[in-house]
Order: sequence, then structure tokens, then C-alpha cells
Amino acid sequence: MRLFQEGFYHAKAIFIDDKVCDIGTANFDRRSLYFNHEVNLLMYDQELVRKLYTYYEQDFNYATPIYEEWYEYPNSKTHIVKKILAKWFHPLL
Repeated sequence: MRLFQEGFYHAKAIFIDDKVCDIGTANFDRRSLYFNHEVNLLMYDQELVRKLYTYYEQDFNYATPIYEEWYEYPNSKTHIVKKILAKWFHPLL
């Protein structure tokens, strides 16, 4: 997992064998598909898929790796409350 700090990404991308790319904002859950009306796009153009993958690689290289220790720090009371609230609301997100 990595933290991208050069902007904000909500999109997800899946590259399959340099032949297919599925890119979009939808998660595979009810909220994304039925409430937020998010969509994805499947692309089969190999030249376009390769080009998109080079953009992905560039962004990936800018991102900072996140390790397990990152989740534990900081361990303030506010941080602990946020983690508890996130666990409670996880099914709705």
C-alpha cells in the first residue's frame, strides 16, 4: 500500500495482461453502485492500456510506502476515537 501526496485519487484501476484496463470510481458495494451511481470503464485498446499503465507507474513511484507501524502512529486519544468511529461506520462507507 502507498500514500499518494501529489493530489487526490478516488479512481481505481485494474490492468490485466497489458490488454484490458478497468478504471473508474466505483467500489464493488451497494453504496457505490446504487446510491452514488459510480461507474467504471473497461478498455480493450492495447495501446491505450499501455499508456495508462505508464501513467500509473509514474504516480506509483511518487507515492510513499505505508507500513504497519504507520497505522499505529500517532496513538493520541483523538486518533483512537477516530479509529473506533471508522470501525463502526465501516459498513456504510
